[in-house]
Amino acid sequence: MLLQDMVETTRQLDTYEATDSSFSSMRECKLLRDLSDAMENSDSEAFEDAVYAYDKMSKLSKWHVSLLNVAKAKIVAEEDDFS
Repeated sequence: MLLQDMVETTRQLDTYEATDSSFSSMRECKLLRDLSDAMENSDSEAFEDAVYAYDKMSKLSKWHVSLLNVAKAKIVAEEDDFS
């Protein structure tokens, strides 16, 4: 399921970049790409780094943080499965 989600995420990001050429230079695009890469590589540290870097520039709401924590928990669970 996760692999299918990651393929769809990448496809959608590519579509958004093709639709709006300015999207690829936006912080939000970098965040989404970095989060996607971290999820794909099951790298919770890279995930945290991406969130931290974005939050330094544009403060995330508590709601966004709670959603990101759910996603990070999935990465941590996968990391634990491989240990």
